[in-house]
This record gives sequence, C-alpha cells and structure tokens, in this order.
Amino acid sequence: MVFENPDPRGEYKRTCPYCDKEFTANHMNREFCEEKNGKIDYCKNRYKRIAKYEKLEQELDATISSEEDELELELIDVRDLKQQICNVSIMAATLGNRQIIKLHECFLEENGVVYKTYDEQFQIPGTELQVLTYGPYALAWGCENHIILTHKTLLQWIQ
Repeated sequence: MVFENPDPRGEYKRTCPYCDKEFTANHMNREFCEEKNGKIDYCKNRYKRIAKYEKLEQELDATISSEEDELELELIDVRDLKQQICNVSIMAATLGNRQIIKLHECFLEENGVVYKTYDEQFQIPGTELQVLTYGPYALAWGCENHIILTHKTLLQWIQ
C-alpha cells in the first residue's frame, strides 16, 4: 500500500475557523492559529468558549421549551379541573334532594356542563350504553333524547 503525503514538507495550509486568517500548520491536526495577540492558542480557546456558550444556550432553549410545554399541560389540567368543579356543582343543583332525575339531553349542556371533562367512564353491564362519573354523580344515556342523572353510589356495578 502506497501512502501519498499531500504536503511532503509537512506544512499544511489552513484557514482559522475563528479569525478566518490563512496560516501554515506545522502538523496535520492543527485547526486554529498557533498564536495570536501574543497568546498561544488564542483563537482555539475563544472558539471553544463561544461553542460552549452556544451549546449551553441551545440546552437552555430546549429546557425552556419543555417547561413551556409542561406549563401548557398544567394550564389545560387547571382548566379541566375548574370545569369538573363547575360540572359537579351544576349537577348537584340540578339533582337537589332527589335520588335520580331524567333530563332532556341538552339540559345540562345548556346550563354549562362540558361532558368531556368526566372522571371515569363505565359500560352498563349487558349493554353498549355508557355511564360517565363526575365526582359523586353518574350520568347515563339510557333513553332516546334523555339522560339520567343520579348518585354513583346507587349504581352497585360501579363500586
């Protein structure tokens, strides 16, 4: 195998990545000026410092971005929690002292209940019908155009 030396005298023409000046390197591994402003490895050290700060900046940006995502998720959770509290209070006021009540399917929505912020979802045994729980209350779609609101403790199969 024949080794071809690109520079037989051992000199390598390079351009410093920091100061963009052309220099002659005395060995193949040198990338930066050997000396600048009377300081050895001046360009190399400055370049590494800048690269280090850029890397830290990128890591900080990534951290801030992930923290912003987490804050956004927390805001969504807080909104959902507020809506759940609102749902429970509307259901409590609607049910009052009764054990069970049959309502038109739009009644609770018109009064501010948002169905998607439920605690749990259950399937009524032996059917394809669903029951959603909101705090101590259960909401079932069992009749055409009507829903049933009750206390979830009255539904033994939920326990």
